[in-house]
Amino acid sequence: DLPSLVVQGNLPLPQLTAELPLWRDMGDILGVDPYQCRSNNRNPDGTHKLEEVAEWVQAAIAAVHGARPVWAILQFWGGGAWQWPTEEQLRSMTWIAVCAGATGIGYWSLGALGLAYLPEPQRTQAFESLVRVVNELKSYEPQLLSEKVASPALPAEILGIARRLSGVTSVFTANRTNQTVTDGIRTWTPYGVQFWTA
Repeated sequence: DLPSLVVQGNLPLPQLTAELPLWRDMGDILGVDPYQCRSNNRNPDGTHKLEEVAEWVQAAIAAVHGARPVWAILQFWGGGAWQWPTEEQLRSMTWIAVCAGATGIGYWSLGALGLAYLPEPQRTQAFESLVRVVNELKSYEPQLLSEKVASPALPAEILGIARRLSGVTSVFTANRTNQTVTDGIRTWTPYGVQFWTA
């Protein structure tokens, strides 16, 4: 038997937080799909509110009390009220989800219908962007699946996880905000990611 995935999406966060506990026992994996690249979902500087990815992942983890896998289902389509995410947005959303505690990532594309919204060469470019983001994530698979260890102290705006493999600790971090953040040693760009080993 394959595990079942239940996905909840496209709700205001307070409503989602109230409803997630009602859905948590409907499947083996709880997924959240915030549709973060909506045209009307922007910060004052015009950036999309990618922090919703972290908020939704964390709400799902709280709903299952950490006892069930939580996946982030990220937007990979556009048209109408939704903008196609750029490669930078795809990368940021992916690592924000991972650093917020998601144990799996999916990309909601509407399949051929979603890609049909894009004329060539944008269609091919969008798919190639997704491939690069997925390949980067996959390149860190051994570290991400290794022993969990405590993350170093980070600024409140920065999400982080740490994993130990063969005596080496890998730290993965993501800025959940659209502001530049520094800890005096490192500087994170808006929605930027940083990795290092110790």
